[in-house]
Amino acid sequence: MVIVTYMGFGKKFYEHTLVCSFLYVRIDSGGQFMERITEIKDLDAVYEIFIEAFPPAELRLYEVMKQLYVEELLKIYVVKQDNQIVGAISLWELDQFIYVEHFAVSSSLRGQGLGSYFLKEVKSLYPQYQIVLEVEEPIQEIEKRRVEFYQRNDFVFNSFGYIQPPFRENVEDVYLVLMTYPDAINQEQFLHIKEQLFKKVYLVKD
Repeated sequence: MVIVTYMGFGKKFYEHTLVCSFLYVRIDSGGQFMERITEIKDLDAVYEIFIEAFPPAELRLYEVMKQLYVEELLKIYVVKQDNQIVGAISLWELDQFIYVEHFAVSSSLRGQGLGSYFLKEVKSLYPQYQIVLEVEEPIQEIEKRRVEFYQRNDFVFNSFGYIQPPFRENVEDVYLVLMTYPDAINQEQFLHIKEQLFKKVYLVKD
């Protein structure tokens, strides 16, 4: 059973743009559901989960993330247990695709299916759109396991990547590779995705 609750005009599909005002999508999964945060206070708990999961080079400064959230450029969905946020995913609605910027689950709940649940719900929110995310090159074991997790959730590992434009000063370069759902991408698609990410997400100036 799926219950969708939304405000305003809900989904409107234009030629290449999606305007989405979902508040939450609830799935019959033991009372657990993914919801979009609507109060700025929830961002503190989300950021704490992201700090635990990502190195500084791959995480925005809090004030920058807060501004993107206030401007509704960054959509943030969470799962709560006992009224506490235990997992979060942040998204961008870009030209022809959805970009997952950050995605993490509380360390105490990893390996219990919550991560797969998040991805399933994102797919259900954007059924007509390609979903794009970045992973580090699978060199070390932890990076290989991360890629395998996304592959089990039907994402495709592509051979295209780039040095991530830094989110902050004085951090090491990070080489990231794109994973996509539901299909692999070609060189032309990669260049389009990279252009959108560098221009709108990373704010790289020409």
